[in-house]
Amino acid sequence: MPFFSQLQRSLDLAVPRLVENPRPDQNDRYLGLLVFASVLAVYFKTIAPTVTFGDSGELIAATVSLGVPHPTGFPLYLLTGKLFTLIFPFGDLAFKLNVLSAIFGALTAVVVYFLVRALGQYKSLAACAALFTGFLPTMWDHATEAKVYTMAAFFVALALTLAIHGAWRGDRRSAALAFLAAGLAAAVHFSGLLVLPVLPLILLGAERRFFRSRLLYPLCAAAFLLPLLFYLYVPLRAAAGPELNWSRPDTAERFLFYITQGQWGYKEFTRTPYQSWLAVKQALGLFVAEFSAAGTLLAVIGAWVLWHRRRFVLLGLLLLMLLNLAMVVAYGNQDDLHLMYRYLLPAYIAGAACLALGVQYLVGLAAHSLVRENRVPLPLFTGLVWGLLVIIPAARAALIFPLQDKSGFAPAADHARNMLATMPEGSHLVAFHYLDLFPLLYSTGVVGEREDVVLHDRAGNLFGGEYDLYTWRTLPPAELQARLDAVDAGIIAGAKAPIFYTHRMNREVRVEQAGILLAVAGSGWAGDPAKQFESYRFRGEERIGLGRIWQDARQVQATYRLYEADMYRSWGLSGRAAEEYFHAVAIGYDSPWVLRYAASALQAGGQVQEAGRLLGKVVDLVPGDPGVRMELGALLNRLGDYQGAREQYNACFRLGAPAAILHNNLAAICVSMGQLSEAEEHLRQALAIDPRYGEARRNLDALQGQQQGGER
Repeated sequence: MPFFSQLQRSLDLAVPRLVENPRPDQNDRYLGLLVFASVLAVYFKTIAPTVTFGDSGELIAATVSLGVPHPTGFPLYLLTGKLFTLIFPFGDLAFKLNVLSAIFGALTAVVVYFLVRALGQYKSLAACAALFTGFLPTMWDHATEAKVYTMAAFFVALALTLAIHGAWRGDRRSAALAFLAAGLAAAVHFSGLLVLPVLPLILLGAERRFFRSRLLYPLCAAAFLLPLLFYLYVPLRAAAGPELNWSRPDTAERFLFYITQGQWGYKEFTRTPYQSWLAVKQALGLFVAEFSAAGTLLAVIGAWVLWHRRRFVLLGLLLLMLLNLAMVVAYGNQDDLHLMYRYLLPAYIAGAACLALGVQYLVGLAAHSLVRENRVPLPLFTGLVWGLLVIIPAARAALIFPLQDKSGFAPAADHARNMLATMPEGSHLVAFHYLDLFPLLYSTGVVGEREDVVLHDRAGNLFGGEYDLYTWRTLPPAELQARLDAVDAGIIAGAKAPIFYTHRMNREVRVEQAGILLAVAGSGWAGDPAKQFESYRFRGEERIGLGRIWQDARQVQATYRLYEADMYRSWGLSGRAAEEYFHAVAIGYDSPWVLRYAASALQAGGQVQEAGRLLGKVVDLVPGDPGVRMELGALLNRLGDYQGAREQYNACFRLGAPAAILHNNLAAICVSMGQLSEAEEHLRQALAIDPRYGEARRNLDALQGQQQGGER
């Protein structure tokens, strides 16, 4: 066919099978050093000065104290970070670990340079791909704060580079080192496992004699398994009883529960087909947003070039992308979609390699048309190519610089400091969300602010003795809730000072037995909280339009709204929180938990009708969640829609919700409708199911007293 023949001819003209010798020379080393220095300098200009939101506070505290953070433990990161904090002399502990992330981000860019060179491409193209990777918004974002992702990305890129090098040169030592790098990636973060099946596929491109060595297979297996021994850190440190001891994985059974993330098993493989399609769509959209439309097109062209030049390399890179996509779809539920972008760094590295080949194709065509036809002198053409390939990533970096600049402000540290300022001496603070807990953990445990305040983790299982989710993992929902209530009541009963919660509790805690007032943190703010938030809000929404380069602009805008709403909610300002949740919903952020938070805030502000509308939308999104239906039933009962409330409660019976609670709620509806005998029957059924259900007992006594009074 003429069209495909012309394509093949253009490929032969533009991309020879070997453009340059892939063996690194002195110039490669100088260019790699220049890439490292350039990327690191930009990271330093935008680096966060202290702790940030997310996992940062927990990871810093676990690194400093050699504790056990949330699964899967990240042992190589913790040990490397601990060593780095001892040898790096500048800044506080949070800043030191922020610098460690920056160093590994810059090293990842350098490795991508040598990855492209291992494919036999020009130094200019390798430098372009390296700068492009270093200034990918997700890479940049995580290179300026204490997170594990840049270290994991470095080892993934190193494994790919060594495998390509080993296949090209038939070097068995490089192949073994590739598996060692894959093991190190897995010892940092579980996403490093994705590169393991990719390496054999890339190595299939080597000559047959490469596979004749009997030592090759056990050597590669041992090289991969050896770094996994770092995970012995988790049970060994857990057995020592550190203060931070998530799930206390000090036995074989507990360690298996921990390392397989059993605490979050309810999130895995739970998406419906439609939700899976949403996850795939968003992941692909994030790739396009990271690379831009032009960059994505160049990556597709580069994949076509690789198919004709290094087929097994392309198959390996495509497998890595597909595995990365499958992980995003399988791991997490509908509420976690906005967090998935950080897990896509392996796919972005593979895409950067393809992009370099796509640029090579266009440059090769231009060279054939301009240089070989003597229209442009070769030195001038070479200078133009170098200029463009350096200027384009630099211009892109300048464009997104305002979004990535975290220097000079510290919202997480300010949030924790101002919450702690409200605490009386010796008080207890129960954190309901990691956005509160982890900055508080850094402030109290690392910096030493307000060491008299006792922290409790209601968001997870960080202090292994309180909320023992391993022991309770098989309990039915009603009994699990009862255990959690008992722990809360025990904290209240045992405290000698006021108890504070970072969020208002959305369920009743029977504090009257302890006689201690339940307080809400946040009253220590002076002035208008909205104005205070603006002082460190993420550089203002006027720059959000640039967010399409990072990820979908609506997503960025909604994320900022959610941060703000969470803070308002923690201060007890339900009206303000509702406004921000509404903004997030209006932007298009149809996450069930955001809608539920918005409905809760609206109810607190008296906007019950609108809260019911939002809960109805949540039921449409997750029709199999009995908790949402119970909330909606209670709200409909409050609004006087008794038939609608009954329908929701009856649906909860089919979904396995606690039957005693449902009968108690149906009794309340019957009382509102004047059906007292039916209400009494429901209450008796509730007590037959759970004789210790105090609320149903009190309601039955009150109902019988009412009936007796009516008879008299």
